[in-house]
Amino acid sequence: MNVIPVNIRKHLIPFLFKEFEGVEARYLNRHVKSCKITTDSNIGFTFNLLLEKADYPIKPDKYNMFISITRLGNKKVYQAKMYKTENGKTSFLKISPDHAADFNEYLEGLFRISFVNYVKGAVDQNDSKGVVYAAIKRFMTLYELDEYDFTVGRLSQYYYRSRNKKHLSKMQKPKKYFRKLKTIEG
Repeated sequence: MNVIPVNIRKHLIPFLFKEFEGVEARYLNRHVKSCKITTDSNIGFTFNLLLEKADYPIKPDKYNMFISITRLGNKKVYQAKMYKTENGKTSFLKISPDHAADFNEYLEGLFRISFVNYVKGAVDQNDSKGVVYAAIKRFMTLYELDEYDFTVGRLSQYYYRSRNKKHLSKMQKPKKYFRKLKTIEG
């Protein structure tokens, strides 16, 4: 069996780990989760669009995402890959580096929409002074964003820029990274 991997951006891993359903396991200093993603789900459909055309059409029925968080002393190492197993006899599929970047952009959009709605929900519940700061801190803690270059100031700036916009409008506008989507069938 061959594996077609797509590495997921590091800061998205804790978010996906907490939000996706899957089978969790712990061994040694590693906490892992395996998530099945069907091709008729939004994420599976998008991933399917990014696969390069096979010599003859093969329709997969699911993908797997393997998420791993390893603790090395007081530091955590994050890894996540989305993949489809294939036997090499019946299918020849691959993901180009450009399409792997496209898939990460798609996941990034989901992450950002979740962030804005999380903070907006907190503000809708209690519009007192400091609620935006507190909500951003909770979001950062929940998804371990302080491990990366995220700051309350930077996320606060993003939230205030985004709050008066339609949150899904970013996903309906054409972007260069979704310029050449095509299905496996052609």
